[in-house]
Amino acid sequence: MIDQESLKRIEDLHRLCGEGIITEAEFEQAKQKLLFGSKPKRSGTGPAAELSQSDVLAYLKMPLQRYADFRGRSGRKEFWLFQLVPVAIGVVLLIAAVTGNDLYGDLSGTAVAFITLAILALLVIAVPQIALQVRRMHDQDIPGWYVLLNLIPYVGPIVVLVFMALPGSAGENRYGPNPDA
Repeated sequence: MIDQESLKRIEDLHRLCGEGIITEAEFEQAKQKLLFGSKPKRSGTGPAAELSQSDVLAYLKMPLQRYADFRGRSGRKEFWLFQLVPVAIGVVLLIAAVTGNDLYGDLSGTAVAFITLAILALLVIAVPQIALQVRRMHDQDIPGWYVLLNLIPYVGPIVVLVFMALPGSAGENRYGPNPDA
């Protein structure tokens, strides 16, 4: 939920943007800071510094807060930390389903329940996952339609995975300000 003070500040920012005092990019950046707080910071120095637990949780929640937002940019850190959730859920449910087989290899009721849970979990995170991939493409100044490469059997998901690993374009691009700046 958003409090009244933040709402008033956003309205003031919108007025300033409408009057031409601040740019649209500055408005969006200030709005994001008001809505989601300042960017999570590392709890150390250098590239090997570890993220604190609250930083990791912030990055895990960010794609869910931007559920179906296909505009803007997302950094690599946001993408890869969000990947922890489906992989962890998938591994746990897969192990539970495999151990739920009976002696003859048939699926027991428990295994079917775990497989059903896994399918439901995949459906729940499908939209945020696609939106996050589109925003990662935008971070590299590539149209989000490239996410459709996932539909090419075998090769497509590997190509998209490579795109997800590439660094974003430096500075602002046509999709917005740099999320890592």
